[in-house]
Order: sequence, then C-alpha cells, then structure tokens
Amino acid sequence: MTAQKVLELIQRAKDEGAGRLDLSNKNLTEIPPEIAQLTRLRDLYLYSNQIREIPEALAQLTSLQWLYLRNNQIRKIPEALAQLTSLQSLHLDNNQISEIPEALARLTSLQHLNLSDNQIREIPEALARLTSLQHLNLSDNQIREIPEALAQLTSLQVLYLYSNQIREIPEALAQLTSLQNLDLSNNQIREIPEALAHLTSLQELNLSNNQIREIPEALAQLTSLQFLNLINNQISEIPEALAHLTSLQYLYLSNNQIREIPEALAHLVNLKRLVLENNPITNVPPEIIRQGWGEEIWDDGNPQAIFSYLKHKGEKRPLNELKVLLVGEGDVGKTSLLKRLLHNTFNSGEPKTPGINIERWQLPQKPDIRLNLWDFGGQKVMQTTHQFFLTKRSLYLLVLDNRKNEQQNRLEYWLKLIETYGGNSPVIIVGNCADENPPQVKIRTLRKKYPQITKLIATSCKTGAGIEQLVQEIASQIDVIPHIKDPLPNSWFQIKTQLETMQKSYDFISYEKYQEMCQKAEIKEASDQKSLVQFLHDLGIVLNYQDDPRLNETNVLNPEWVTDGVYDILNNHDLMVQKKGILSLPDLANILKQPQRYPENKRRFLMDLMGKFELCFPLDGYSPDRYLITDLLPIDEPDVDIYENAPLHFQYRYDILPGSIISRFIVRNHQMIYKTMRWRSGVVLTMDLNKALVRADEEDNYISIKAQGSRASALLAIIKTDFQKIHDTIPNLAVQEKLVIRELQGEQPTGVEVPVDYLYLIELDRQGIVEATLPGLRGKYNIRDILEGVESKTERERHLDEREERGRKSRENRPMSPKTPETPNLLKPSLALLLVFAVVACIVAVFAHFVPDSKHITSVLTIIFIFAFIVFVLLLLTGKINQTTFNQLFEVLSRFIPTFKGQEPKTKNDDTSQETPKSEQ
Repeated sequence: MTAQKVLELIQRAKDEGAGRLDLSNKNLTEIPPEIAQLTRLRDLYLYSNQIREIPEALAQLTSLQWLYLRNNQIRKIPEALAQLTSLQSLHLDNNQISEIPEALARLTSLQHLNLSDNQIREIPEALARLTSLQHLNLSDNQIREIPEALAQLTSLQVLYLYSNQIREIPEALAQLTSLQNLDLSNNQIREIPEALAHLTSLQELNLSNNQIREIPEALAQLTSLQFLNLINNQISEIPEALAHLTSLQYLYLSNNQIREIPEALAHLVNLKRLVLENNPITNVPPEIIRQGWGEEIWDDGNPQAIFSYLKHKGEKRPLNELKVLLVGEGDVGKTSLLKRLLHNTFNSGEPKTPGINIERWQLPQKPDIRLNLWDFGGQKVMQTTHQFFLTKRSLYLLVLDNRKNEQQNRLEYWLKLIETYGGNSPVIIVGNCADENPPQVKIRTLRKKYPQITKLIATSCKTGAGIEQLVQEIASQIDVIPHIKDPLPNSWFQIKTQLETMQKSYDFISYEKYQEMCQKAEIKEASDQKSLVQFLHDLGIVLNYQDDPRLNETNVLNPEWVTDGVYDILNNHDLMVQKKGILSLPDLANILKQPQRYPENKRRFLMDLMGKFELCFPLDGYSPDRYLITDLLPIDEPDVDIYENAPLHFQYRYDILPGSIISRFIVRNHQMIYKTMRWRSGVVLTMDLNKALVRADEEDNYISIKAQGSRASALLAIIKTDFQKIHDTIPNLAVQEKLVIRELQGEQPTGVEVPVDYLYLIELDRQGIVEATLPGLRGKYNIRDILEGVESKTERERHLDEREERGRKSRENRPMSPKTPETPNLLKPSLALLLVFAVVACIVAVFAHFVPDSKHITSVLTIIFIFAFIVFVLLLLTGKINQTTFNQLFEVLSRFIPTFKGQEPKTKNDDTSQETPKSEQ
C-alpha cells in the first residue's frame, strides 16, 4: 500500500473519531507521525510490517488500550511508551528486541504482555510492579534465569517461558497462586521443585524437552491439574502418588527412560490420554501402549487398555516369538538366503518367489525362541503389496545384490519404507553375492539417517560365506529387541493357537467371529480384544487394521488371499490398456481369477485395502464404486512442450520421493485435469484459462510445478495447499521448497535457471532486504517482486507461521535420547577468537620482518581482511549470526578489496557504483 493511502486511512480515522485503526501488512518502514493525532484511539494494529523504531510521539495516545506491533524489526522499546497508562495489551513478539526497559513497569493497567520471539536475555525485576498482569509471554528468547521478584505478579494466570535457556525453577514461583497455565518446555531444567505443589490453581503444566530426572511426589497436590506434559526428559519412574491427580485428563510421558507403569495410575478416572511411546517399558507390551495412538500426538484416545492389561488376572507366560522379514528388489537372492539359513542349501536356478513364503525357524543358540521368516517376492508388481505386511516389533533383513550400486538396489527406498511401517525395528543389511563383489554401501552415512541399521554383512549364498556371521547377528538382535519375552495372558495364546490352526482352512474371518472366540476365552473387554488383535497383526498371525473403519471388520488369516487378489487387479491388461486405470467395482467379478475366493461383500475390502495404502483412489464426483489405479496410468508423458517455459516454476525437493505423493495429488485434483492429460508421474491442471504442469522425477527426487496464465499464482496456491496436506500425512518426510529463478542480464534471460530456497527468500524479505545477490545467480534481484509473483505477503506470513507450528510439533513429538547439555565440537567462540588473533599476530610479525616497508600497509590490510573473514565464519558456525547476516557482512567487507591493491574504494558518487541506498539495506 502506498504512503498516500496510509495517510488517507489515518485522516479518515481522525475525522470519524475512530477507536480502532488497522495498518497491518501495509509494508510500512516507520510509524507515520500523524497517528499521534488520533487521541481517541483505543486499538492500534501495526503487525507484519517492517517498522524499525517506535516513535516517542506514540506516547500521546493516552486512550490506547491495545497495541499490536508483532512481526516487525523493532530493536528497542522507548521509555516514553510507559506514558500509555491506559494500555492493557502490548504485543511486540517476533521483533529484534534485546532489552525490556524498567520504565515499562509504569504500565500499571497492563494485563497482557507478549515479547516472545525476540533476543531478550534478562527479565528486569521491575516487571514485578505490573500487578494487573494476567498473561506474560517471554518464550523464544535467550533468558537464563527467572527472577524471584516475578512471584509478586499475584494476578498472573498464564506464564510462557518456553524455548529459553533456563536451568532452574525458583521456589518463589510457588507464590503465583492464581497461575493456571505454566509452560517452561524447551529449556535446560534439571529438577521440579516440590514448592511447585503450592500452585493449587494450576491446570496446565508443560515441562517437555528438558533434563528432568524425577517427578516429585509433591506434584500430586496439584489437584486442579488437567494437562501434564513431560515428554523428552530423562525420567525413569512414575511415582504412584501421581494417581492423586484426580482432575488429570492428559498425561504425556513419551521419550523418557520409564521402565514400569504403576497399576495405581488406574485411579486417574478422568484420564483421556496417556502417552508413553518410546520408553523401555517392560510390564506392558507396545501394542497396548499404542492403543488409541492417532496420527497427531494430541489425538484423544483411551488409556483403559493399559489399565485393563495391568489388572488382568490369570497366568501369563513369555511370547518368545519374533517376525523376521526378508525384503529387497527382485533377483537379489532373498529366497536363496532363506534356504541357506534354514537348510544350508543352494540352488543356482532358484525360481522367483510368486508372492509370500512364510517359514518357521529356531536358532540353535536360541532354542526357546521361534522365528517366523517372511520371504517376499521382489518383482515390481509384488512390491506394491509388501507394505500390507510390514510391521513394528520385527527384525528386517534388507537383501542387496553386491553387483549393483545403491541406486540400483533402491536402498534408501527400502529403508524409508521400513522406517514408515516398521518404526524403530532393527535392520540388518545383507550384501549378497560377496563371492563376486564386496558391498557398495556407504554404511556410515546411512546409519546417520537410519539409526535402526545394526550391521552390514557381506554374504554369498553360493559359497556360504558370511552366513554364520549373519546368524550370530540375528541371535544378538534377539537379545536386545524389546518385548520378545513380554509376559502375556494365557488366554491370548489360546486365541493365537486357534487362529494359526484356522489358517489352513480359512482365508479370512469376520471380526464378530473373532470376538466370539475371545468371549469363550474370557477376554471380554473390547479394549483387550483390540489390543490382542493388534498384537496378532504385528506378529503376522492376522491382517487387521483397527484404525480404519473400512477394514477393521475383517481379519485376514491367509496373506496370499490379499496378494493374489491385488496381483490379479494390477496385472489386468484390459484395465491398463482399455480403461486407463479406471476400475468399477462390478468389474472385479471378471478380473479376479478365482472369484469364488472373493465373495461380493469382500471385494470392496480389497479396494479399501488398496486405498489405505494409496494403490487406488475413489473418484470424487463419480459413482462411489469407481476407482483410479494410478499404477495403471500410461507410463509415457504426453506432449507438454507448450508448458515447459511457464513463467512461474516451483519445486519440492525430497531426500527420498515417495511414489505415492504424485499419485495422491493426481487423484485429489482429477476434476481439474486438462483434457485427460494425466500419466503415471504427472498431470496438467487447468483453472479458468490458467494451466499448470505438475510432474514427479523419482530419479532426482523432486516434483516440479510450472504454472502460466493471468492467475498462475492462484493456481499455484491451490497446488501447494494440496501438496502440504499430503506431506503432513507422511512421518519424517524431509522436503524443501524451491523457487526456480531465471538469471537475467539487464532485462534479458541468459537461459540459466537456478532453484533458490523459498524460505530463504521469505527470510530476506522479513529482514527488510529489498535487493540481494542470490546463490548461483549473477546480479541483484528485487526480493519482494519475486515473492509477490508467488503469493501475497499475508499468505507468506500465514504459511510461514503454519510451517513453524508444524516444526514445533515435530520437535516436540520426535523421539530423543537422554539429553545432556549440548557440547559442540567447535572450540568455544572466545577461545577460538583468541587463537585466531594469536595466529594473525604471528603472521603480521613475519610480514613485518620479510616484506619491504612499501608493502606493509597492503599486507597488514590483507591479513586484517582474512582475520575478519575467519571471525565471521566462526560467528556463523556457532550460531551467533545467521546466513543472511553473514552474506551482508561479507558483502560490506568485500567492498574494501580495491584498497588492498592501492585503489580508493568506490563511492556512491562514482558512475559505476551500484551501492544500495542505506534505507534499503
């Protein structure tokens, strides 16, 4: 918005005697002095601009009650602001403020103060005089200590101090008897003081992501507490006294060192959510702990499954059983490996595994443990069904052909698949054909990305080399895999044995039939029945998806019943060639080779199972019985040359590109497809007269979007929203957004196109940088012009906030090892700078001795330049400055390079100078 239009808004507010003025998102670099004339103003909104300074004239707004200045570039709070004695709410979050002036304590009417996302290091004790304060947010700063004087804020109800550097909770904080919400997560706190028990009004307490080792029993006195989050600490025990928290509804304890769940927790009658994932718990199986665990960490669930298991009467015995899955590409020797392990035999003409082969095995070293070995066919069409059977609490043997490289073995594809469906299950990489080639695997690099890899073992099924080492490693894993020896009720074993017997005669049974069996075995609670069927699913006895209402009524006993049906569908020539991958449910009667095995009421189950794993999708807007099978779309791309040079080019780049992403995107947008232009790896979309070419490149792991038309940015916004929704459903997905920029020489494109990090461009804009040199491109580019061609500033800020929120939740949910204060490998900055200074001093001395006097100045300046550069690098590496600041400092430094050659630096009066005006830097 132009400065003139802003002044018109201010004048209109003055003429109307308005009590509210909103100048947010107006690209302001300063607060217009005319605002000071609006003496009747109560609410002033100036957030998301580029304001650097708060003028003292603002203190004339004596009626002001609400002041919003978040998302600017303000460095200092002027003391004159303390004259706004009517102010009730002050928001200065997401600025660059480093100090809270003591004068702010004169704002005695202040009820809400938000200074989060700044650079504040200290809370002044004077702040304790804000006796009306109810909400105080100082999160995301650099605060090391909570002053005891803060205890005088007796009206305080909400205190947010998360993401600071706080090491201790002062006992004086217990005097905040009105406090209802306390968040001290993401700090360095080691201990919860017992005095905290005096906060009798406290309803929410978040101490996640700290270094807490113990939950004090005194915490049980917080009888109003409804929400307690202690995720990512070092807690080893849950005190039984916690059972006295009778108001507690949500208890989060995942990612700790807890070994046992006390039965006393069953007294928490109001508890809706109990999260205990990623603890070494020994008295409850993981299937029970996962009961009710949803896609989001905050999903409502029911902890009664855990309590029911703990209270279960009757005898128990250990499971002593493990599922071992052999996975990998076709023709790498999985079946040969299986036969070597089981029978010590080898057949050079081993036929391909037609589907799934399941064998039982007992190691001589572990005679009491039964291993169930699953050998999967590796052909492309068979790989689509592997994911149906990949489960947690299993052991994976990922078999490679040493004669092929990592890419040919699709090593990271398989590791990602195992991580997605197998969780933290250990993986042994088996490099087969070692008699011909050693393994071609960068094992150290892979282990950093996939810590569940235990070992790389080179084997030869032909000679038997390495087999004994593999057997020893499997035996070692049996010793460390948790829950193999979990004590389970005898009634569970009764059901397990019955179902194993039924596998010989039945392909599937209904869930109702399963419940009848449970009732006869005295397993009467519905939560116990669900826990048991999840346990049987992970063990490979049945295939059941309790989390999917389309599938949870069927227990598949014979895995080949599923794979045979899906193979019939995916291999159907007519469906691929004539119908272009579009299937109607009635067609299955002709497609399935043994239709009698698939009753009409179970055919939809096949399609729903394929839908769950994104092998097909219902077509919205058509008959509910019509599906698109994306693997049967044409492989060849149609002629799309007219869209290749679209002016707007956006990319998503992945570590590993899951093939389902483009498939899901095609189906989501099938109603926007232009003239049926869809193929297996891409699509052309249309909106009004705008077009977008969207294609996936699985070799280079990226998706490109090329949009053209008068509303190309609007079409891109729709596309980005859909991709974001898809990305959000895939755990641990690493993805970067890139904007492809064409290099210009003058106003003419040079033909060079470079993908630039989109968040980097947004960050430049946030810092008020108008023009910048971009990585890989020559010349300077107007940042705002580039970004406005993609989305408006309001949309950028909204999307950035959403990304930050997703990142915050991801960090909170991520499993963490026990934490100790982080010690970087770099020298501490002060010591490093001293060392560098000593080195530079020595170099100067040497130069002074050997270099002629006439060269001394140039030599010394050169050394100073090197010293400054090293300092900048150290500041960057130690996190004291970011990449953008580093680039700016280096650019300023480089302007003085001509001086080293005996030239004067160019000034802004020089005809060839391109220096940016100070106001734009």
